[in-house]
Amino acid sequence: MGKSNPKDLPHNPESDHPVEEEIEPILSGPGETDSQIVSEEHSQDIEQLTNALQRVQADFVNFKRRSEDDKQEQLKFANGQLILKILPIVDEFHMALKQTDSDNISGSWREGFDLIYRKLERTLESVGVTRIEPSGLPFDPFEHEALSQLETREQKEGTILEVIRDGYKLHDRILRPAQVIVAKEASNENTNSGKLNSPDKEKENL
Repeated sequence: MGKSNPKDLPHNPESDHPVEEEIEPILSGPGETDSQIVSEEHSQDIEQLTNALQRVQADFVNFKRRSEDDKQEQLKFANGQLILKILPIVDEFHMALKQTDSDNISGSWREGFDLIYRKLERTLESVGVTRIEPSGLPFDPFEHEALSQLETREQKEGTILEVIRDGYKLHDRILRPAQVIVAKEASNENTNSGKLNSPDKEKENL
């Protein structure tokens, strides 16, 4: 076959251009170069790496914050075990002062004893220790330890009637629950007879 002359190529009857010119755009593709495609791929990789790095940085900041919070929490309650060993001494001071009140003991000895006790209380308060004051309040198993129940018609059932041993908190954490006697609804037998169990009799069961 001889070499075709462009003039011999068929023409689209609706176009003045030869078929060769019409199929050239199809053969040449969309017009994007290889460098443009590679550049877009690199941009996507860079964006993914940037997002991953930002997530790692955010995780590290959160980890550092949690570590600092844990450290502060440990320091806040670091003295807990030591304070628990001191509380029995506080109890003995408190019982001794109550005894001197009942024996009507006064004078410089009583004042000095009371001064030492107050200083000890202020020292505990300075490190975040507070006494639980439950008298007259409803029994709370998280803050109170019931040693016994006392039948009575004077208080609602579950009300704390007496504190046997003081309880304490260290900041917002229970360091030692208060030991208490709790009111119990009087039975029908006691209600009819008008007799109630005496506190002394109940304490004998402790």
